[in-house]
Amino acid sequence: MALTCLIISGGKVYAGVIVFDTVTLQNRPVYLKVLTKGRFFPAGGERVRIEKEGVVLARILTGGDGYGFFKTEFESSGAHQINARSNGKSGTGTVLVVTPETPLLLMEIEVLSFRGLPSEKDAEGAPDALEQLSKSYGLIYLVGSLGMNSARNHIRSKRFPSSIVISYHGRKTFKRLKDKGLRLSVAIGSPKFLDTAADTVERRFSFERTSDGETVKNWKELTSRLQQTNPGVVRNGL
Repeated sequence: MALTCLIISGGKVYAGVIVFDTVTLQNRPVYLKVLTKGRFFPAGGERVRIEKEGVVLARILTGGDGYGFFKTEFESSGAHQINARSNGKSGTGTVLVVTPETPLLLMEIEVLSFRGLPSEKDAEGAPDALEQLSKSYGLIYLVGSLGMNSARNHIRSKRFPSSIVISYHGRKTFKRLKDKGLRLSVAIGSPKFLDTAADTVERRFSFERTSDGETVKNWKELTSRLQQTNPGVVRNGL
């Protein structure tokens, strides 16, 4: 793994360090992001040690706003855990590394949490369905209003398959992922979510009536449709 170009970017009472999840192509430079935090505000000017599997990749200094960025690339595909340590505290994040051919599934996490879907569509059906789909697709959770920590806690508590969680900011999120050269194969979410994905994601599914994708009654129907149209899909590059 090559590592170059370290830049970092806040508060006073130090409380922790956050490593943000991301997705990238194999052997393609990517900027990873960390944040040093005080008890209530970001903490700037903190030294951070970045590690992967116990190997120190870099030592960086956060900027005035608490954020730090470091540029790296990954030679092997798969999920790579990154650990950051600062002032006796540590945080972990995951980098999902794929090939250009890897089909990605983008899941709106709010649909799995508080939308009040029928039982088969939420906790009853979602974990098994997503586990099955994750064998054929690289899984990415997109989170908006729920918040990053709440989303990660919800994924763990409901036993959804573990994968990266990234912030969702409408159309620009899908465009940014597409511009990385990623294959955005499937999106699952609300009609509004599918509307923002219409120009960038190959197939889009919702459990509500939608004009920007396919409406399905439950997880069983969703997985069946994907299997019928993509019987030869394998988890290429994961």
